[in-house]
Amino acid sequence: MKKILLLTLTMVVVFALSGCALIPDDVLANMASFAEGIPFVGESLAAKLHTHDYSESKVLAEPDCLAAGRIKYICACGESKVEPYGEPLGHDNKTVFKIEPTCTEGGRAKYDCQRCHTVSSEEFEPLGHSYEKGEPSRFAYCERGCGNYTFTVGDNKYKDVIVYTFVDSDLDEFNVLFDELKAIIDAADAYDPELHAYEEGTPLHEDYLAMEAKYEELYDVLAYVATQCQIAEVEYHLDMDSEEKENNYDHVSEVRTELVSRFYSFSKPIYDSMYRDFYYYGMTEQEIMAFIFDSDAVSNPEYKALTDRNNEIQIAFNNLTKPEEDPEVLTLYAEFVANNKRMAEIMGYENYLEYAYENVYSREYTYQEVSEVVSYVKEHLVDVYCDIYDKYMYMTSSGGFSQADISDYYSQVLYSFFEDEKGNKTVNDYIDLMAFTSNPDKQITFSDEFNNLISDGNLFRGDYEGAYVTYLMDLELPIAYFGPGYDNPSTIVHEFGHYMNEIYNNSEYDQSYDLLEMHSQGNELLYLHFVKDQLTKNALELCESYQMLVMLDTVMAALAVDSFEQAVYTDTYTGTYSSEIMADGTITSDEYDKLYKGILIDFGTDDYQMAEYWRYVTINAPCYYVSYSVSALSVLQLYDMADDEGFDAAKDAYLKLFTYTDVDPEMNTEQILDYAGLLSFTDEELYVQLEEMVAEMVK
Repeated sequence: MKKILLLTLTMVVVFALSGCALIPDDVLANMASFAEGIPFVGESLAAKLHTHDYSESKVLAEPDCLAAGRIKYICACGESKVEPYGEPLGHDNKTVFKIEPTCTEGGRAKYDCQRCHTVSSEEFEPLGHSYEKGEPSRFAYCERGCGNYTFTVGDNKYKDVIVYTFVDSDLDEFNVLFDELKAIIDAADAYDPELHAYEEGTPLHEDYLAMEAKYEELYDVLAYVATQCQIAEVEYHLDMDSEEKENNYDHVSEVRTELVSRFYSFSKPIYDSMYRDFYYYGMTEQEIMAFIFDSDAVSNPEYKALTDRNNEIQIAFNNLTKPEEDPEVLTLYAEFVANNKRMAEIMGYENYLEYAYENVYSREYTYQEVSEVVSYVKEHLVDVYCDIYDKYMYMTSSGGFSQADISDYYSQVLYSFFEDEKGNKTVNDYIDLMAFTSNPDKQITFSDEFNNLISDGNLFRGDYEGAYVTYLMDLELPIAYFGPGYDNPSTIVHEFGHYMNEIYNNSEYDQSYDLLEMHSQGNELLYLHFVKDQLTKNALELCESYQMLVMLDTVMAALAVDSFEQAVYTDTYTGTYSSEIMADGTITSDEYDKLYKGILIDFGTDDYQMAEYWRYVTINAPCYYVSYSVSALSVLQLYDMADDEGFDAAKDAYLKLFTYTDVDPEMNTEQILDYAGLLSFTDEELYVQLEEMVAEMVK
């Protein structure tokens, strides 16, 4: 009965609460007091009836460095609560010491809090360099002033283009096209001059074009393989410790030789077919016969085998660490010479010298005619060469130059263009002056192309000690390579002369190697004249003596090497030591070093030139080096011209060595020199002029 009563009472109270706004406050207070005594219900109801008023507060703790403070709020009913007060103040640090971070080094700091005296430290990461933007060929300097520099990162647009991608399955396309072209030629009528004379618009014209299209498809595959061979060589030069790179180069070289052989096997069948006049249009009968003979020789399996073996010899030679003293050079070179002699025979030449001069290097003179150049050099230039050598050696050993003089000299000719600030700037300032002006349709400047070369990714630097420019036929793109020790300003300028000829003339014309070297060596000499205004008197004297010594040393060494090769390939020698060397009527491999030494004595330069020099060049560039001599003799006069007539006059003469193709691309080398206003290396007056120029420098 009591429980029912309580329930009823509760309901009454709850009902009464719904109208609490009408109940006086004292009644509500009594009701609340009464409700407190009721179990379970009273506490909840009291809470609903009372609203805390935390009007009183007391700060328990003030905020400190690490934590917020605490504050206590108190209600009149005695209820209280504690809440955070304020925010953590954080340390009021005073820096005890601080080392600021730099671009390459991290920093650190130590602090002491002025409130809590807590000691703390902080580490800072290196900032890294922040480079300014500039021309790709010039150094970009760090904007933070640390002095560090680099080349502006270019778009490297050839990164995915100049890549070795050849696989043997690529030959499938060549084989298919080869068979298709063979079927076309085999099915063709035999040549009849009355029926098959080439003329546009004839009924057979479409047949001619169809054969030509298939022929060009096959040629394009051959061009691809040849370019892959060049790329493989570059990749090997970048990392000569890589067995994979070496094997790639060796393999694709053999493939290229095989495909060239097969490709040129069509020359005679085409001549015998209805396609003769169309295919050989514009050639004389003599030229056609010479071409067919060469094609048959290249297609000869023996010729191919000899070519492959010579490629192997070159790789073996390049792997030698000290060719100047390694006896293997003698064995390799003897076999190399024998192979070349046999290839010349297959090609229809009496000896390899004739073959190389005419067929390989497109020279307009014979190896016998070089004797006249040797005679002029001995009479007019050997003595002044020895004098400039002695002067240079005295200057570099006497100690009479300041460190600033020596530094200037090294910057302009010997330090790395990619690392030395002064050399980099001077080369770029020189390049900026060079622009072709003869043809308004070709708006080409050296500086634009130099920046492109640095930026585009067709410049390479690697392990192979050498420098060169080569033209990737399939990509229609010249590339440049600079190895260790071959990246100095003089070499950069030298190779860039080659590069600009490829840019201007796109390998479209049959240019002699003599002319090609004039492009490079002429650029060196103009650069030397340009630095005259950049250097102190002493530094200039060092630079000038060095460059003239290099050029004349090139003349002497190249002629000595050519004389050496003439002796080896003809088995004849009449100079110093000839009685010993020719005692058995032939020159054997163990006599090579003595032969070259005797030739240097014959020249009168044995005390001035390296007696082992022949070992470095005769395998990788057989019968080539005479072009260095002929070209150096031709362009040395540019330096004299710059002194007498001014830099611009010499520059214009030099640029004509490129731009003659705008006037008459069929000019021979003699005509090109005349067009440029330069004396020919066949003219003794040139040697007299050079003798006077160098003699003046020696004073």
